[in-house]
Amino acid sequence: MQNSSVQDDLRSGMADEGGGHADVGKQIAALMATAGRIAQLQVQVWMAEVRSTASRIIMSVMLAFMALVVAIAAVAFLYAGIFHILTDYLLIPTAWALLIYAGVHALAAGVLMLIVVRTLSRRKADKKARSAQ
Repeated sequence: MQNSSVQDDLRSGMADEGGGHADVGKQIAALMATAGRIAQLQVQVWMAEVRSTASRIIMSVMLAFMALVVAIAAVAFLYAGIFHILTDYLLIPTAWALLIYAGVHALAAGVLMLIVVRTLSRRKADKKARSAQ
């Protein structure tokens, strides 16, 4: 009995307010529209960040490529200068100058390979030590 009187009171109160369900529906619709707008703005912010990051990456890659081209040109001129010094000033025959170049490059490649092997073995040892713990 009491339950029906509470329901009647709620119905009469909503009727007095001009249909409370419609107001709640409008509020929910406004809330959903606001949430949609916030989501849309957040997506726009994320896309702006993605565009900014992509442009920074592209710019960095382009600058690195240009630096590589300039470095290759510098090495070419360095080789020409060293070759000129070896052949013209030190009077070393061309064949011997080229063999000197080959020896220096073989030595540099060997040193780089030792560094790589040492680095990889160190990483492997560190990985084993971490897995043992």
